Amino acid sequence: MKLTKKFESPLVKGSILLVLSFGLFNFIHFMFQFFMARMLSITEYGILASLFSIIYIGSIFTESIQNVIVKYSAGKEPDGQLKNILKRSLKKISYISLGLFCVYLVLALFISPIFGIDYSLLALAGTTIFFACFIPITRGVLQGKKRFGALSFNMLTEAGSKLLIGALLVLLGIGVFGAVLGTILGVVFALGVSLFQIRSTLTAKEEIAKPLGIYDYAKPSLVITAVVVIFYSMDVILAKIFFSPEIAGSYAIASILGKIIFWGTFPISKAMLPFSSAETIQKNKKRRVFATALLLLLFGSMGILIIFSIFPNQIISIFSGKTVPLASTILFYNGIAFSFIAIANLMLLYRLSTGAVKRYWMLPIFLVIEVVLLSIFSNSLIQFTQAFIGASLIFLLGSFWILKERIETKTNL
Repeated sequence: MKLTKKFESPLVKGSILLVLSFGLFNFIHFMFQFFMARMLSITEYGILASLFSIIYIGSIFTESIQNVIVKYSAGKEPDGQLKNILKRSLKKISYISLGLFCVYLVLALFISPIFGIDYSLLALAGTTIFFACFIPITRGVLQGKKRFGALSFNMLTEAGSKLLIGALLVLLGIGVFGAVLGTILGVVFALGVSLFQIRSTLTAKEEIAKPLGIYDYAKPSLVITAVVVIFYSMDVILAKIFFSPEIAGSYAIASILGKIIFWGTFPISKAMLPFSSAETIQKNKKRRVFATALLLLLFGSMGILIIFSIFPNQIISIFSGKTVPLASTILFYNGIAFSFIAIANLMLLYRLSTGAVKRYWMLPIFLVIEVVLLSIFSNSLIQFTQAFIGASLIFLLGSFWILKERIETKTNL
């Protein structure tokens, strides 16, 4: 009876719905990569993977923005106050996103010759970063008001639109430009849908709300999100710099498949947050929640790694529609690296949800270690991938140290 009541609670229902939605969202995203890998040449797919890595890095603070909006829209403010928060947030982010876009366009002038990617293609990809800054605000309102169904629909709208439009444009012969344009239109379409979904807030009579205090609240979240996203994106970017287009494309295929472990287990981290963040839950229960999430993540990661180790050639062939021996050779190793990153991400999110990570400023050190290791060991793709495993393991152990050190300090107090 008690178990039934737990499953009937809005928190548990919402968490289950988010897990399913994130799983489906990631699956559709994977299908987008699947079709692009089969429809584009290895060299073209390497370019697309590099562009997506740049987009991920350029959009690092979007999740932090969403977390802040969730906090304030969940405070039971009237729609009038929420409208005031929404308007102020959209106004601020419009200036920030425009500034970031202009800086990106300048940086792209230097990135273009280094990566061997056409400047117009880089500029087009930057448009994704511009629009991606707005959607976390509207989605944050949906999540904060516990409208998980609407939030799920919006996420799937973005993923589905990107897949359909991107695949159609590539079929029409536009190539990588079509894939990037499909991504942009998917984000724009989802943004339009989200504005319609929060129309009751937008049409409410505006009331002045208290200051948000965004910067103090979001700082640790921003750093943690930035480090994790940059860390799991940097390998493709460095491979594009150090290797020929063909070899970099082969690595990109293995890297995208390796990221399945991160993307596939990410909903576990998302589902953990409502439980580990709740102030009414005791510390020992929060740790049990973390332990359960960790076991689920390990179970999922090991299952995928076993499949990678037994069927590497078949997986690469099915995914890309080509025989790519280099990608098959490193697939299992990439999987190990992304397993370490997924565990580190879970630990850091848990720490963030239970209190400010006082030493979060140390995390960028692991990015330096990653760049140094991958730069030194870039004589061959195997060596490069093994260095990525080493960097990921260091990141995991470092994250564990930060978590463990903080708990012990609290215990001693």
